[in-house]
Order: sequence, then structure tokens, then C-alpha cells
Amino acid sequence: MLRDFLIIAAIGLMLTMSGCSIKDGVLDSSDGDSYMDDPNEPGEEPGPGEDPGEEPGANFKRGVTTMYQLPTSEMNEILKPEVIRLNIDWRGWEPEPGVIDSSYIPDIINQIPDDIEILAQVRCRRGWMTGHPEITTWTRGDFPPLDSTTFAEAMKYMARVCRHKVVYYQFSNEPNWNPNDTINAWNGTIEEFKYFTDVFYTAVKSEHPDAKCVLAGLACDVETLDYWANTLKDCRFDYWDMHMYGRKEIVEEINMVWQYNRDKGFVITECAATKVWLYNDLETAKQAQADSVYYLFRDFADAGVEFASWFLLRESDNPTHGFHFYALFDVNENPYPAAYEFGKTADSVFTR
Repeated sequence: MLRDFLIIAAIGLMLTMSGCSIKDGVLDSSDGDSYMDDPNEPGEEPGPGEDPGEEPGANFKRGVTTMYQLPTSEMNEILKPEVIRLNIDWRGWEPEPGVIDSSYIPDIINQIPDDIEILAQVRCRRGWMTGHPEITTWTRGDFPPLDSTTFAEAMKYMARVCRHKVVYYQFSNEPNWNPNDTINAWNGTIEEFKYFTDVFYTAVKSEHPDAKCVLAGLACDVETLDYWANTLKDCRFDYWDMHMYGRKEIVEEINMVWQYNRDKGFVITECAATKVWLYNDLETAKQAQADSVYYLFRDFADAGVEFASWFLLRESDNPTHGFHFYALFDVNENPYPAAYEFGKTADSVFTR
């Protein structure tokens, strides 16, 4: 009897140490506290890019998307970002055909510390390269290049200059976002966009074989999302990208796009935690934003996203842009509460 009791007690101790228990005569290993079910249970395949032996989101990285002003060292100290997405404009390094400003790209990317990865978002706006005259008013959007050969050579030059610092490359932005006839993120057809995405990929990889090419971020609040994702699924790219603001069903919405090609990875190059415009005053909205930071990144990590990049870094001094809703810092570079919460997530389980 004593021997049997000791054997049973020993088994119970082993189960307790392993996190298992006996429920209704059945071995049970659930702890009841996990955010999501184990994606690698028998009968289920690991998600794209996941190591079956790793916790979901173990390699997740947090990023910041900038417009024209890169983060200062003080901002980086608060945020501790692992990725920075920045703009590089073709007309910036080649203002005239064949005339190269060799300092333009280095002056931008060399401001980023070596321990932070860079996503270079390449823009093809108004200018000689698209045949659309430049205008002085604020305008959005990219245009199809006039000549694919010239475009390819320009992208090869860009990749040669960037390859010692840049990890991710992206052509254009939100091509499916066209709210009206005068504001279009992509001023061309979907066929043209698909073609130049392929040219971009081939040119970049020829100079930087290890580059990670990201499809232009798709806007998720538009009816065209499904059509564009389905049409672009066979493009040449390494990662899907979708822009998500104040989303509730993150995993489900990501999978709406990811389903079209699971061989690609997934990143989020623009996001913010909550729809702050639903609040009556800015201060309440800012606190709500801060309260949501951890949960937003946690959900992206659980979805299998490689990194998610917050937009926007700094509040614009032009209130008509409306970007102050999401800013981590005000116009004087003073941090909002969300900036501190962003920094705290550097020590969260999903970044280890």
C-alpha cells in the first residue's frame, strides 16, 4: 500500500511540475490563462514563418513609420524601436534624368542607429520620371514610371546604396486607397502596379539578394481590399503588408489577405491602437491610445506578423492633415502617454 501511494504521489508531483493535471480521469495540460490555443497542436500546421518549437510571436518586432522627420535619439531612447520605416523619393536622388545626388540617400539612412532595422519605402511621385509636373500644394500618391528600364536602373542604384543598412524595401503605398478623383494613392491601373512591383523586386534583388521586399501596404477599410489582394497574390514580393487602425478582429482581417498566398510573410507598416476620433476630447483619446498599445502589439504577434510599425511618430504642425490623432510625440517632440507604453513593450514576452 505504501509503495503504491508513493508511486501515485510521485506521478502527481511530475504532472504538477509539467503544468499538467488529471481532470475526470484524463490528462490535461491546459493552464487556462493562455491568450490563444497552441497553433502547433497535433493535426495543425505551424503558421508561415513560425518555428514549431517557439512561442507565437517570439520573433515579433515593433516599428515606427515616419513621414519626413526621423526620430531623434531621445525618441529612440523612449520607444526602443526595432524597425523604422522611412520615405526615399526617386526624385530625391535623381532630380533630373541621369543627374544623381549621391548624398541624398546616405543622409537619410545613416541617421538610423545600426541596431535598428530599416524599411525603405520608395516613392515615385510627380516629376520627370512619371511625366506629371510637380505642384506646390500638398498631394498624395505615386504614378507609373514612364519607362520601366529607367525605373529598373534607378532602383538598382538605390539598392546598391542602401544594402549595407536597409533590410526591407517597399514600392509605393496603399495602391487600393482612392477616395475620390483628385486624391489617389496610386494614379494608375492595377495591372501597371503589378508590373512595376515585379520590376522593383527584380531590380532590388539583383543588387541586394538578401533583401526582403514588402508589397505596398494595402488599406483595409476599403471595398477594393479583397480584389487587390487576390490580383496581387502572384506578384514578386516576400511579405504582405496591410495598414490597420483601431481594428478589433486582427487575426481574422489579416487572414482575409494572407489566405491568397501563405508562402509570403506578413508585416504591418502602419497601425495605431484605437480610433481616437471617437472620443470627445483629445486628452481622453490620447490616454485610450496608450491603454491599447500592449494589446495591439500582442494581437499582431499572435497573428504571426513579423513586425508592426506605428504611424505616426510626430504630430504634424499642419492640423489639416489630421495625423495628430495617432502621434506618439507632439509638435515640440514631447512624448504622449502612448510613447511610454510603446517603450515598455520592448520587454514584453512577444519580443523575446
